Amino acid sequence: MKEQEKHIDLSYLRQHTNSNPLLMSEMIDIYLEQTPLLINAMKKGLAQMDWHLLHAAAHKLKPSFRIMGMQNDNEAIANKIQELAAAQQSSDIIAELVVSLEKICSSGFIELGQELNTLKKLQTGKTIK
Repeated sequence: MKEQEKHIDLSYLRQHTNSNPLLMSEMIDIYLEQTPLLINAMKKGLAQMDWHLLHAAAHKLKPSFRIMGMQNDNEAIANKIQELAAAQQSSDIIAELVVSLEKICSSGFIELGQELNTLKKLQTGKTIK
């Protein structure tokens, strides 16, 4: 059985929180709460051809990708969405990019949920190695 592709790498988060399970959990919780809202804002912006909303939502997503170790393709996709939204063109291409970004984020949500469960167990006083 082939191992499923991972979409997250929490090295950056571990480094910047000194592997503190509580801080890491809080950051993951924020990501899991805010990212779906931003993806929905991108969908709304696309549906209404509100280029400013679409551009702003894509822009707001980018820093969280780095924090959650999802910056590779996601950041490039968000950049392309911003570029096309700024030019107010290619809504079909933007729609495909938004769907792609949403799928990758959804896979990341599952992985982050698993990490969050592990971190909550570690909050009993153990540290992450």
